[in-house]
Amino acid sequence: MSDAMPLDPRTEYDYAMRQLISAKEMGILPDMSRQETAFITYVRQGLPHTTAARCAGMTIAHMNMFLEDERFVRALSYSMERSAATVNITRDMLSYMLLESHSIAANATEQIMAIKELGKLHGLYPSATAPAGRVIEGGKEVPSSKRIMDGYSDDQLLEHAGFEGGLDPVPVTRDV
Repeated sequence: MSDAMPLDPRTEYDYAMRQLISAKEMGILPDMSRQETAFITYVRQGLPHTTAARCAGMTIAHMNMFLEDERFVRALSYSMERSAATVNITRDMLSYMLLESHSIAANATEQIMAIKELGKLHGLYPSATAPAGRVIEGGKEVPSSKRIMDGYSDDQLLEHAGFEGGLDPVPVTRDV
């Protein structure tokens, strides 16, 4: 059993109807009756034409005339394209949205949260794989506090300071 919610035909019907009505109001689609809009919505949901006409309260004669009408072809094409449309969210889009949220934030806390989210989005914080309190730079661990360095051995401290060979003096050779 999957965790995905099953589609509710009523919700899908209402959503598709709102899309078509909105498109008619914006002038994208030609004017259609409520029955014709419902017919297109039922066809979009996969019902056979005669069943869709019956559900929309349309006569078979009206259905046959409407199937030949250019309004049906345009509206069904629009409805099917809208059902298949996906939104691609990009980093730039999210950045713009966060910057917009930051600019209209009501207080400093909201502004700071937007800034933190921008930092996370763009990978400006240390990776989550590094242990807490430690930062990895260039493949080497860099201590982030004196308390962490207090736990280091002398060899680790020397290595961190750049003295890989230890503190033993290097014998001096002179040319005589």
